[in-house]
Order: sequence, then C-alpha cells, then structure tokens
Amino acid sequence: MTSDTRPHTATARFEYGKSWKNYGFNASLNGRFLSKVTTDEYVSITDYEETVKVSYPGYTIWKLSLTQSIGKGVNVTLAVDNLFNYIPSYYYNRSPSTTGTTFSAGVSLDINRFFK
Repeated sequence: MTSDTRPHTATARFEYGKSWKNYGFNASLNGRFLSKVTTDEYVSITDYEETVKVSYPGYTIWKLSLTQSIGKGVNVTLAVDNLFNYIPSYYYNRSPSTTGTTFSAGVSLDINRFFK
C-alpha cells in the first residue's frame, strides 16, 4: 500500500468534575473520528508498479471514564473503551486493533494524603 493520509480527522473531549470535602468525581468522554480514505494498493509482490485503488472505511471510537476520589487519597476509576462497539469488518494496517467494547476498573491509593 502506498502512504495516503485520511483527508479528515477530529478528536473531541468533554469533561466535567466536582469536588466536595471528602468526595470528588470526574467524568470524561473522548472521541476520535477518522474519515474514509482511498489509496493505491500493490497487487503484486514482484511488480511494484501494479496497483489498484482501494477504499478503507471511516470510523469513530469513543471512551467514557469516571474517576471518583473517596476519603483520604482513594481513587476509583471505571472506564468503557470503544463505547459504541465498533468492530472493523476486516483488519488492515490502518484499522483500529479492537475486537469491540472493553471495560476496565482500577483503584489507586495516594499514600501522601493518608498521612496529612
């Protein structure tokens, strides 16, 4: 494949957070948009001048995360990646390497805040 870039791309981030005395939260939604691209693809390994036009689809991927700060230095994070479950119909060098929506959770401790 020859190297062509997608003609249109965009990223977006929406975030909101609030803190009180012993509790706080932060919610964020991150998105990436990539448009369709048409490029030349080599059809022969031995003949580098034999190409064919190929179009790769556009797609969008979103991630939603929520972080909560509880008490003295305890943070809990929940996330959903690929929120709308985009799965390419076939994989190629420019497709996202995803098999669908993934969920994650994490806990972190801020040791410094425990001893204040």
